[in-house]
Amino acid sequence: MRSFDVSKMPDWPLPTILVVEDQEDTREFYKMCLSLEGFAVRCAVDGVDGIAQVRAHRPQVVVLDFTLPRLNGAEVLRKIRRDPGINHTPVVLVSACRSV
Repeated sequence: MRSFDVSKMPDWPLPTILVVEDQEDTREFYKMCLSLEGFAVRCAVDGVDGIAQVRAHRPQVVVLDFTLPRLNGAEVLRKIRRDPGINHTPVVLVSACRSV
């Protein structure tokens, strides 16, 4: 098996993933796993903060919890899709809720 030499990687910024999750333990789990895979991870704790961070930081992907305070995941996704500046952003909608 060939080894991977990080020092030979191009000096490009890391791809950024925004995690929008109100549960701290789940948010930190996503952050740890994604960081270990080489992504820069930003976090938001509710839907309003999530929308603001997508607009401000233009992440390559958003991991979006369905059950959030202030704006739920469906409302956040709707706002992202209606905003021409960010509507191209891929979104992964997730939930631990069994009734979704």
